[in-house]
Amino acid sequence: LRTGQLTREAQRLSVACQTQQDCFIALGTTKLWHWDGTSFTNHGDSRVVHAVLRLADGRVIALRDGHSEGKNVTFALFSEDKWVDQPAVKVEVPGRHAQLGAVRLAPDGLVWLSLSYQDKQGSRVPYGIAAVDLELGTVFYHRASFDKEATKQGILPVPVDISGIAFLDDTLWLSSSQGATRVIGEEVKTFIEADGLRSELLRAVVCSSGGMVYTASSRGVGTWDGERWTYPDELRTSINDLAMGKNRHLWLATDRGLGVYDGANTKRLDTSRGLLENRVLDLESDSFGRIWLRSEQGLVVVSP
Repeated sequence: LRTGQLTREAQRLSVACQTQQDCFIALGTTKLWHWDGTSFTNHGDSRVVHAVLRLADGRVIALRDGHSEGKNVTFALFSEDKWVDQPAVKVEVPGRHAQLGAVRLAPDGLVWLSLSYQDKQGSRVPYGIAAVDLELGTVFYHRASFDKEATKQGILPVPVDISGIAFLDDTLWLSSSQGATRVIGEEVKTFIEADGLRSELLRAVVCSSGGMVYTASSRGVGTWDGERWTYPDELRTSINDLAMGKNRHLWLATDRGLGVYDGANTKRLDTSRGLLENRVLDLESDSFGRIWLRSEQGLVVVSP
């Protein structure tokens, strides 16, 4: 899908497909792309579209700026060939130009997203995570705080600069520059280098249906089996992003192409086998088992 329009000024890739030939793509720009299997059309307006997400019932929602200098993020539902705003749901930040990192749907239907905003000096400030209940129209914010009353109010003391969100049954996993954080109920544990991580500067986290947790960093992929962290020799390269595909295959975005790990061996795709370029910035798996990857030159869809 080689076109500069798709990835120009892109921030982060997200994909939500209603059918195999009916997909929406958001890249953190004012473009909201619809792909019909052949061509792209833009459903965006002047507002930044941070992400798209497929709900458990197959409906697609878009997360985009409100109309107040990006001080909040609003939701829109795609219904009957048009986007319908959901005014009861709004995620707010204390500054301007809200920006989303990871956006994930939890098994219980809550939408979890990592937040940052721009302060008065123009610096980017991380703001933790938010859990959104679309049915009730409620938003819960979580981040580490010096306020001792925060924990009593149900605010989870998680790192503020979240790069990845994943779920393993009732356990929430987060990646950040402080390590890998595991949340079970109100219990929060952040694993650091002293616990076996080779680097605390994590770029992504995913979980497999088999109970494995994978984290990505410049030092490779760390795996957690419930007891300890290990680093398979096949996954020692620097990783930009991770995605979990079919059959528990782990997909790897690297500067040397796209990798896929089956638990024992890693295979690699690069420009000699169809990629637009070897540097893969990030990637997403869709509900039909395909892997979408972003590079500076465009998008690639891999059908395993």
